[in-house]
Amino acid sequence: MQVADAVSDLHFQSGSGQLLIRPFRHGYTGSGLVLVEQRACEPRVRLSKREHEVLLWLREGKTNGEIAAILGISQHTVKRHVEKVLQKLDAPNRAAASARAERCERSKGAA
Repeated sequence: MQVADAVSDLHFQSGSGQLLIRPFRHGYTGSGLVLVEQRACEPRVRLSKREHEVLLWLREGKTNGEIAAILGISQHTVKRHVEKVLQKLDAPNRAAASARAERCERSKGAA
C-alpha cells in the first residue's frame, strides 16, 4: 500500500489559520507530502489608500518601475509602500501578499 493511497488530506486548525498536509505519489520521485499553510484573513490589517493602490498593481504583476509610472511617484516610494504592505500582511514576498489579499477579499464577499 502506498502512502498516498493510505492517507487522505490532513487538516490542522489553529487560531491564526490552517495547515493542510496532502500526500502525493510521483512516478519518478516516489511518495511525499505537500504542506500548505493558510492563514486567516486579519480584519484588523489596515492599508493606507496608497498602499492599497500599490497592492492592486502588485496583484496585476506590475514591477516597482511600472507601478511608479502608473501612480506618478518614484520607484523608491513604491519600494517603501511594497515593504509596508508585505509587513502589514505578514507576507514574505509579493506573490504571498497577492494571495493573502485575494483570500481576504473572498472571505469578505462570503460573509
